[in-house]
Amino acid sequence: RFPNPGSNLENFIKKFENISFHLSKSTFNLDDMVSITVEHGLASSSGFIGKEAIKQSTRDDRSRDPLFNQMKMYSELYRHNGWLKSSPYRKLDYIVTPFGLLLSKSSDKIHKFILSNLCISFPNESIETTSKSYIRPFFTLFKIIKYIDYNISRDEIICSILSIKNDYGKENH
Repeated sequence: RFPNPGSNLENFIKKFENISFHLSKSTFNLDDMVSITVEHGLASSSGFIGKEAIKQSTRDDRSRDPLFNQMKMYSELYRHNGWLKSSPYRKLDYIVTPFGLLLSKSSDKIHKFILSNLCISFPNESIETTSKSYIRPFFTLFKIIKYIDYNISRDEIICSILSIKNDYGKENH
């Protein structure tokens, strides 16, 4: 589960496209993401835009910095979708993946977004987990949906699909 950094899919993708366009040539961090997002009018803080937004957002305690935390949540979602991965040296330094570059340059970004969601699996190259589970949540959902009358609640997903230990193997296809 993630806190909601923004609920508009087009803005979610547009922010990534902006980050990818401006930062994909090197490793970058959350502050770089904040700067480039604010600079291009894709984020604000406390009713302010531009440099004043960053000034209003910046806290000594980074855990209370709204823009920093917003980009942290976006980065996690982008990592889960396979668009970003952490650098080999620091978990909060990022690299745009080849799939992320493909998505950012695509003329059909929504289609690529759907594909990336369908391919989410845990663990994977970008996402480590402490549990011993091996799951593909959307794959499993589509596999069972006809047996549950095409209806499932958020809590049912959490208690069933996200609680499976392993949905890989012949017996699970």
